[in-house]
Amino acid sequence: MKLLALDTETHLIGPCAVAPKLVCVTLAYDDVTEIYSHVDPDLEGLLLSILQGDYTIVGQNIAYDMGVIASYFPNLILPIFKAYDDQRIHCTRIREKEIVLAQTGNLKFEVLPDGGNLPRRFSLQELAMRYLGEDLSDSKNAEDSWRLNFSMLDGLQTSEYPEEARQYAMRDAALTLRVYEAQASEYPTHAFHAAVDFALFLTTCYGIAIDPEERQKIEDMLTVELSPEKTRLLLATGILDPGEDPRPKKNGELTKGKKPSIKQAPLHAKIKEVCEKNGIEVKYTPTERVSADADVLDLIAHFDPVLEEYAHRQALQKLVTTELPRINAPVVHPSFDVLKESGRVSSMASDLYPSCNIQNVDPRVRPCYIPRPGHLFLSVDYSSIELVTLAQKLLDLFGRSLLANLINAGINPHEFLGAQMAYAFVPHFQEACQQADLSSREDIYRVFHELKKSDVQEEREFFKKYRTFAKPTGLGYPGGLGAETFVTYAKGTFGVVITVEQAVQFKKIWFDTYPEMHEYFKWITWSCKDPNHPGEFAYVSPMGMLRSNVGYCPASNGAGMQTPAAEGGKLAYYEAVRACFDYVTAPAEGLVSLFGCRPQAWIHDEIMLMIPDDEFCHERALALSKVMVDCMRQITPDVAVTTEAKLMRRWYKEAESVFDQAGRLVPWIPQTKETHS
Repeated sequence: MKLLALDTETHLIGPCAVAPKLVCVTLAYDDVTEIYSHVDPDLEGLLLSILQGDYTIVGQNIAYDMGVIASYFPNLILPIFKAYDDQRIHCTRIREKEIVLAQTGNLKFEVLPDGGNLPRRFSLQELAMRYLGEDLSDSKNAEDSWRLNFSMLDGLQTSEYPEEARQYAMRDAALTLRVYEAQASEYPTHAFHAAVDFALFLTTCYGIAIDPEERQKIEDMLTVELSPEKTRLLLATGILDPGEDPRPKKNGELTKGKKPSIKQAPLHAKIKEVCEKNGIEVKYTPTERVSADADVLDLIAHFDPVLEEYAHRQALQKLVTTELPRINAPVVHPSFDVLKESGRVSSMASDLYPSCNIQNVDPRVRPCYIPRPGHLFLSVDYSSIELVTLAQKLLDLFGRSLLANLINAGINPHEFLGAQMAYAFVPHFQEACQQADLSSREDIYRVFHELKKSDVQEEREFFKKYRTFAKPTGLGYPGGLGAETFVTYAKGTFGVVITVEQAVQFKKIWFDTYPEMHEYFKWITWSCKDPNHPGEFAYVSPMGMLRSNVGYCPASNGAGMQTPAAEGGKLAYYEAVRACFDYVTAPAEGLVSLFGCRPQAWIHDEIMLMIPDDEFCHERALALSKVMVDCMRQITPDVAVTTEAKLMRRWYKEAESVFDQAGRLVPWIPQTKETHS
């Protein structure tokens, strides 16, 4: 197969131009480099012949180039997907990340000979220097660089380009080809990750709409809640500096003004006073300052109205500083990183266009995110997917797994563990089970499960309490956590507050429930030792990605849970996005095509699409669920995979599956008026 590097030059990226207008395409192969203007009448046919030909196509951040080409030549979208299907499109940036994961396991920093850390970069500039010793800083960083000015050449034939512009474009493609060849090592997952990266970039391009009226409601609420009337105690005690409005200078210009801010000294004094008054130990930071973190406020704020006011203000600050600025546009475009160290996808905001971290949106702000007119949000997420992948790992390693048996029997593992915890901790529940001569773990689970739908509120709350305890226990301890670390994990991830003593008890019950986990940790300890990094661990993902030089907990968590779940989920996301643009493939019997839907978000174990609001919503939900189950079963062939689908008219964290009398999925509607305070 012939090796060919491809690079595009475009107008500048910006609002409504995440995949901006194409200016030219450069191709490099063998010792030849060619450049083609977008006005060349043969360009589309040439690109089609490459996509359908016997070529391995490489690029630096090639998802961007393919997105630009698909935007300019819409008829090429399916040939692009087909080339990704055939694993013929590769990205030098992603390839380098996999090489680093295999060699050092650290995508953030490069450790220097003197022990210092140098931030890692994966740009063409960095890779050209690393592999080829070529310095591109002048052509990449100069303000008058052609990198930022190709829009000036829009509409020209390449023969009319200034020689400096031609050389810039041609050099990028030629260097990318040489970098790819120099990287040498082959990793079986880099083509897969390149394909997922393209699906994620299409998601970024399309973006997600914002409701300005809903956003204004939050602004109005903040105006009231952060007003002097609502913060009078903070102002009176000097904890809150009111700031000042911009005022005219002598030359007629305005000063910048000053935003309200918290004064740390009086705040710390107040916290210390309240702690001492109520017999609570004062918590200090590593720099020996009085701590004012959320855990401290949760513990003491109710003792003092000033601290209550402060805690309330702090709870609103994320809306002010982070959430509202990100959605100050009709459409925002979440950006993604296809490969973190655990194998997961992450999201982040970009400074090139209105953007957000779609995986970490405050629930109070989610209702601002809406589908386009005539559409709905369809959200489908996996059920306990990291426990499903863990169960498969246990089967692969030992040929047996109680966890797998439970999941395959349709038993929720969180409820099963919650039942054992309730039996151990609550005497009256234990006595009730014993009096009914129910002593097996399965019998205890069945009694506990019945409380879920009890007519007695106290019994439903009892069920919810111990299922809530079970969730961090069942998901945290497989990662090898100790009791003290587990306390922090349970609070930070699930909002579950427990003591170290309780954490120790939880771990014992968890081990008693799943004794196979003793063998799993022995496997991590003895079989996952990293031969190249003494004292550290390494493992290989289900698809073949090597992660090296990691600690015991990341190895325990990654080998059985995060990494395999991430790979199955990414495969599902690629196939779901592909289906949104596939006008050729016929849907499975009884389903409808996802063609015409649009990707909106990938959130670890949840896919959200925007779908037409018509009579086929239920079938589309089934179609997306089928894609997700079929893809994950490639990772977990012996353990059942289930999903839950929801329809929404705007994005709600608390949304649930709702069905009409015919058993068809219908949109969830909030039962009470939404509030954001």
